[in-house]
Amino acid sequence: YLIGFDATGYEIYSNTDTYKHIEKRHGENGTQDHSMKDMRDVALMGYVLESYDSAELVMNDGKPDITYAFLDRKGKPSEMIRFSKVIDGVQYVVIAAPENKYKKLWVISEYKEKDTSQTSHGINTLPPTPKAHPDNVSSNTIIS
Repeated sequence: YLIGFDATGYEIYSNTDTYKHIEKRHGENGTQDHSMKDMRDVALMGYVLESYDSAELVMNDGKPDITYAFLDRKGKPSEMIRFSKVIDGVQYVVIAAPENKYKKLWVISEYKEKDTSQTSHGINTLPPTPKAHPDNVSSNTIIS
């Protein structure tokens, strides 16, 4: 397992903080970039999480990056996971963290970047999932 547990049965959640972050950092007037200025791109969040090409821990100075917003199964801050999916030559990235007590996967951020899928993936990367098209995926994404 990528982060030490089986995430089967987890549901995808997001909240207003998720969308405020995406708008502030990656929206039309984003401080980081403007990759999510089109809400249709933001709407692909569930599809990216259900059919990602790769998933890896978010690293910070050689250690897994954590969020204090959600707790892991040991009651400690959750490690963040970077999911990526190439759609029409663009790499969509969703950063999420598990809240194990409630079997929820909380979306923290989403953005687009140049497709780098030709490069090798890190040691913590899961194998690619089968390819799918957004029209054929039933999402269990819950927005609260």
